[in-house]
Amino acid sequence: MPTLSVALITYNQEAFVAEALHSLLTQDHPGFELVLADDASTDRTREVIEATLAAYPHPHIRVVRAYRPANGGVLNNVNGAMAACTGEVIVAAAGDDISEPTRLRVIEEAFLDPTVQLVCTNYQKVDVWGRPFGTPPPKPAGGRFSHRTHPRFYGGAPVCGATAAYRASLFRDFGPMQMGTHGEDNCYWIRALLRGVIHYDDRPLLRWRQHGANLSNSAAEGFVTPESRARHLRWLQAHETMGPQWERDTRLAVERGWVSRWQGRRVLAMSRRECARWAVYRCTLDIAAWSEWIAAAQPLFWSFRWGFLFRSLKQRVSERRRERLWSWWARVRVG
Repeated sequence: MPTLSVALITYNQEAFVAEALHSLLTQDHPGFELVLADDASTDRTREVIEATLAAYPHPHIRVVRAYRPANGGVLNNVNGAMAACTGEVIVAAAGDDISEPTRLRVIEEAFLDPTVQLVCTNYQKVDVWGRPFGTPPPKPAGGRFSHRTHPRFYGGAPVCGATAAYRASLFRDFGPMQMGTHGEDNCYWIRALLRGVIHYDDRPLLRWRQHGANLSNSAAEGFVTPESRARHLRWLQAHETMGPQWERDTRLAVERGWVSRWQGRRVLAMSRRECARWAVYRCTLDIAAWSEWIAAAQPLFWSFRWGFLFRSLKQRVSERRRERLWSWWARVRVG
């Protein structure tokens, strides 16, 4: 069995971290490393962590404290947590989510396949009080995803960093993530596909808590307020900035022979289209200046994505169509 490290990523989550930590301390797993990565919380998060550790015996767990002395942002915290992990597999855990008791065992078994670079699972969304809402997302077609079998950018795999576990070599071989406003899941999904396959388990092994302070909010209110819309536009813009990270990782994979030059060029072309797609979504919803919208649309125009651009153009000029797009995004992100 591969050795496991669990990286508990926290910041100002005193109301939820005890439940998140308890769900890890009570896993039906014989032993693992638990890395506590708090990003200099200004509330009682660290006190709650220490009190929870004291309350529950855990002789089978090696605890490593990777507390940051000053706040550095989520990517700095994730980079630091992964650097502190010594296991062959790094399981991501947020300070406000709840892992089901079998989560680590299921993940460990999936990594027995040496081609698997990333494991993600289904989830159940819960509210502030832990009450389930919505239904788990439907199972995608197949449980193994790669660029060889699925021509899409993420290989057809569902993307949800809250449920993810990564082979540690993805951090050690590619290095820390570059700084920015993007998320770690967009980075590591492509790293995994450059090295092998992604495995998906359709069992909901995580209760993903949704609340007002989520970095990736569920939009349960339906994007009806200016604040929620501005937050979503920032989320879209963060995806636009992934290009340099993807380009760096892809070129490294080509240089080291993990993928062929032809495969590298294909991934780079898909990454440019992906960034352009997010940019068009943002410029359409934000009613950006025509010059900005056209600049965002050009890579997709030359890639013959004319159907998407024509729909976006109609949404850009029609308030009614834009409102329908906002409603679509709300449904997508609530799940």
